[in-house]
Amino acid sequence: MPRALLFTAAAAGAVAMMPTPATAATCGVAQSRALFETPEVQVFASKGKAVACLRATGRSRVVGPRSSGRATTLVRGVAGGRWLSIVRAGAGGTDQADLHQLIDLRSGRRAQVAERRNRVETVTLPGVLIHALGEGRGVVARSTSGRTVVLSRVKGAEGIAAAGNRVYWLEPSGGSDPKVRSARLSGVPTAAGAATGPAAQTIGSCPADADGRLLLHDRSRVVTQRPDGVRVCNRWTGKTWNVGDAQTTFTALTTAGVAYRSPTSAGLLRFSTSARVELPLAADAPSVASEAFLVGATPDGLRAANAAKSTAPAEVLDAGSVTDVAAALVPASDRPEDDTVVYWTDADGKARTATLPVTTEG
Repeated sequence: MPRALLFTAAAAGAVAMMPTPATAATCGVAQSRALFETPEVQVFASKGKAVACLRATGRSRVVGPRSSGRATTLVRGVAGGRWLSIVRAGAGGTDQADLHQLIDLRSGRRAQVAERRNRVETVTLPGVLIHALGEGRGVVARSTSGRTVVLSRVKGAEGIAAAGNRVYWLEPSGGSDPKVRSARLSGVPTAAGAATGPAAQTIGSCPADADGRLLLHDRSRVVTQRPDGVRVCNRWTGKTWNVGDAQTTFTALTTAGVAYRSPTSAGLLRFSTSARVELPLAADAPSVASEAFLVGATPDGLRAANAAKSTAPAEVLDAGSVTDVAAALVPASDRPEDDTVVYWTDADGKARTATLPVTTEG
């Protein structure tokens, strides 16, 4: 099952939604008790339920069971500062299917898809849950406002990824190489401006940090913004990794590493070796990170750097100017590891793709 990370152009319908103004308030529990936390949202357990607090409104709401004999709520992330992405494992009906949901924490409205006999891959935008159903029932965008847009009806469509409001995916072509498709969704709500996180408290083996502001806590690692850069701490062992400087910002956390940006570059640090790769980028140049690769639009074209081969030169994927860089993880046909499928739009407005196979450390 391809898994999205945080092409020939194709037309698509619109998903119309409008954001709601924010207010200021507080809610939630101590950081050490949270199941998941960002500057905007905290998810915690209460009376056997998973509860989400939206700090902008001060309102908490139940989003699913914490853990029961039949169902468990797993948090995948937050889109646009207020739309919570979760998987309610075993909650999709009598057949114990998983339920993928995107919840608007202001209104409580949800978009969802059940994963039953066939596996489902999903990616989220603010207010929109995009999914490809197993056995290729196509690619569908569902908004929390109730709108549904079918982007593709082709059996076998997979590998969905998004950059901004542009969605990419692959369709079988009858040959060895799949066709790359893309669609731009209109009316997607504007994401909330970056919020300042609370002061970092003690979480597991990660000590309190009066100079650090919490960016992300997922029960495994704690990410904080410090005056001297970004710090990642393993909550179970206390091991820390520091990247960048005062101008460095956090962009993504994967199971394998942490991605970051500065006004002049993008970087990816790999936890297993502490090795890192960096690409020179203008402040507005697009970039994306997967488990193993950092891809960015450098002055010399679109390049891909392998964090497992940190001393190797970055591969050139496109020598021209590009926009809308995105990536998805797709299972390799001949290996247990996932390949990284990179998407972008070239200087002629054509959707393009490249597959980057995982390699060993070195």
